[in-house]
Amino acid sequence: MGDLQRKAEEFQREAVQLEEELVAKERALEADQELEGVLKTSLEGNETPRYDRLKDRYFALLKRAEEAREEAYRLLVSARGEYVRKYPNRNFSLTAEDNQEYDRLLEIMECANLEEYKNMAAEQAKSAVLHFKDDFMFKIRSAIRDALQRRDELNRIINRLDFGKDKYQFVIGKEQGAGWQVL
Repeated sequence: MGDLQRKAEEFQREAVQLEEELVAKERALEADQELEGVLKTSLEGNETPRYDRLKDRYFALLKRAEEAREEAYRLLVSARGEYVRKYPNRNFSLTAEDNQEYDRLLEIMECANLEEYKNMAAEQAKSAVLHFKDDFMFKIRSAIRDALQRRDELNRIINRLDFGKDKYQFVIGKEQGAGWQVL
């Protein structure tokens, strides 16, 4: 009899412990109002619900939802694999449950000021073209000035040489059109 009484006390302690756990879990449980509404609508349709059938139906829904989640996760891992193959220098986890690494990169790469940057780039391009033109014109003018100085030097040298009655000299002048002619 002592053995039975001891077992009964153990069962009673275990029942109290399980009830305490149940109360703690009920307090921690946060109800999803959307799902509560779906359940209420479902239960209102049945006058006397058969809980075993309801349980089976919800387990079937749960299983389909889990399968859909696994399929979506498989597609996500596949898409991440394609991304990592396309951009090999990014060492992101393919199997991470969350998308934090990819979201951070997206935030960095998203450009809210794209129009402003395009305008700035256009202005810099115009400025670069103007500087190029100025630099090009400066180099052309310098080259013409150098050619005129060398012509003068060559003409001085040629004047000192004796060619008999003949006189020679270099002449640089503008041609009709766009160019220079050396005679």
